Amino acid sequence: MPEMGCKLSGLLILLMFWCIADCKDLTLQSVVGDVVADNFTYFTLGYDGPISLILDSLEGDADLYISQFLLHPSYNTSEYCLHSATCGQDRVDIPSSFQRPIGVGVYGHVLHPSTTFQLTVVLRDEFGQMQEGFETLLDSDYLEMKRVGGTGNSGYRIPQSEEQSVFSSMLWTFLEILLEVLFA
Repeated sequence: MPEMGCKLSGLLILLMFWCIADCKDLTLQSVVGDVVADNFTYFTLGYDGPISLILDSLEGDADLYISQFLLHPSYNTSEYCLHSATCGQDRVDIPSSFQRPIGVGVYGHVLHPSTTFQLTVVLRDEFGQMQEGFETLLDSDYLEMKRVGGTGNSGYRIPQSEEQSVFSSMLWTFLEILLEVLFA
């Protein structure tokens, strides 16, 4: 039985180190919106630093187009710098060297009459130290929402539950695993 305790504490230590090592990024903002088929919904991104944009298609299929030169990028190759067009989660890593503001276009795939999406802005901590002053980023609204094309109300909303940082979600996951192991 003492061997089980050593294995359990070793596992808990490994989980703790994994949690700490994986909690370098910071979720800055998350927006839920809608886009109709064959149209774009545009955002202007003003956050500094290395940013990741994560697009989850909650219903339908949306694609992500990014430009440092145009505020309204499209799927024409001359009008975007980065893009992700998958059937699942779309992710684009924007380097800190990109000029701000950055144009972000969310395109609703033509096969779906309407697409509901969630766009999450993550500040990547590439060197193990968060940029100074990131607290001010959290207090500001750096992601402006604009709708171009389509009809009806877009219904943008920032889900309160999604505004937590990666660190806090990893901490909760770690605590849940710990409680499950201890009381199972």
